[in-house]
Amino acid sequence: MERKLRLYKYRSGSTRDLQMIKDDQLYASPSHKLNDPCEVLFEHELVKNKINDFAKLITPPPITESLLHQLDIVCESTKNKTGIYSLSKNNLDELLWAYYANSHKGFCIGYDLDKLKNGLNSIGHMGEINYSNGFPSIEMCDLHNRVDLLNKMAFTKSKRWQHEGEFRILFNKHGCIEYDYRAVESIYFGLNMPETLGDQQYNTLVSQDCVMKAMQGRGVNYYKITLMKNSYELDAVKVQDKYPSDQKYKYSIKEIDLTLIDYNTYGWDVPQRIFDKAAEIVRRDPYFKNLNSIHLSKEKSGEYEKPVIFAGYFKDEECCEPVNLFFTIQDIEDRYSQIQDI
Repeated sequence: MERKLRLYKYRSGSTRDLQMIKDDQLYASPSHKLNDPCEVLFEHELVKNKINDFAKLITPPPITESLLHQLDIVCESTKNKTGIYSLSKNNLDELLWAYYANSHKGFCIGYDLDKLKNGLNSIGHMGEINYSNGFPSIEMCDLHNRVDLLNKMAFTKSKRWQHEGEFRILFNKHGCIEYDYRAVESIYFGLNMPETLGDQQYNTLVSQDCVMKAMQGRGVNYYKITLMKNSYELDAVKVQDKYPSDQKYKYSIKEIDLTLIDYNTYGWDVPQRIFDKAAEIVRRDPYFKNLNSIHLSKEKSGEYEKPVIFAGYFKDEECCEPVNLFFTIQDIEDRYSQIQDI
């Protein structure tokens, strides 16, 4: 219903990289393992001096101690507990291919941001990096809001990195994190990535063929990076999937409680069959376990000035937060028409 934002992750093309995308996982790094030694730095002593100077004027000692404690907590959390996943808005940057994709021998993953964030459980904050010539300026007001303080610390980098166009996702933990496999919409093979392992021109452990075989059944689009004629610019040319499969990855049809469908249209012209079609779509979702509800969303319908159907489900028995999906009538008709086992 809204414009998609696509982001990209360059990978070196190692066997570990291949296993990660096959297992629907990403690795959120702690800040001290990133390649910029100036990550999450700011003028720590200057901020402490500001607090102490302010305390001499009007702030009672307990409040001063609280502000200093808050500063220390956020610093400790950001450096040692927070996981950082760095993406780029550009999939055709020759420098990024050289730096992060093993001199163009690796691959680049294209994510749909909405699908990525909706499938993550431990996500904290996300956004574009602010590039600056100096450390972020932490003000007194920032100390009262951990979100603002965290954003300034983790989303500011030197302008020397500006060409990367980084978009960053923060997690409440670091390490391997599972995501919805449908977030991976495309994979781009580097200029020097071999088509098969039998191609001895390049010394790599993973080929285009290996990636396609590992990702079969997921509807991924594949592209090969090429050089534009008489230019330094890169281009992406679509290539055919060598392993097309009628058997969809993680596909199954689950039982659904039809009593949880509310057919009330609140004055909108929505046939009952639309709600039933939404149910058929949701029960085929690879992560569906139990239905939360299906109903017309009055809020979204008013916002878009047309009927919008809400469908929510739980991923497992212990999950407290449902996965919330919103469909226009056209969305439902389009997705229902693709179902082949009604």
